[in-house]
Amino acid sequence: MGVAEERFRQVEEALKNIITRTGVARLVEGGAEPARASYPRVRIYARRGRSQRYLVGSSARMHIWDFEIVIETLSADYSESYEEALRIHWAIYEAILAEPNLGIESFFVDAEPAVEYELTQVGSDRGMYGHMLVQTISVRAEA
Repeated sequence: MGVAEERFRQVEEALKNIITRTGVARLVEGGAEPARASYPRVRIYARRGRSQRYLVGSSARMHIWDFEIVIETLSADYSESYEEALRIHWAIYEAILAEPNLGIESFFVDAEPAVEYELTQVGSDRGMYGHMLVQTISVRAEA
């Protein structure tokens, strides 16, 4: 595994740990579709990335990774589902804002929460109300 991939995985794990520490979701997973339905749940996806030369004449590069944090709630009460989605969103926002280096001290990391977010309503065939809020977090990391 190269340095860039290793650091990417560290950033991904650090995001997962920060979200888990907020205690706002029963399930926090990276990437894959959850094996079981458990709400509220949060999934982390690396959606976009790019890199550029960081220092002239050096092999160091600045990577910018955009992670989508997908928050899913489900309730028999529409307002409850909506409020829960917003509460989780803002808890994650505040946690990352408070610790933009994601707890990583060994290399430069700067995370920007909620550079974009969107809330949508979803329904279930059992008459439950659900909401999906997708928050994009942009992370700059030296790799």
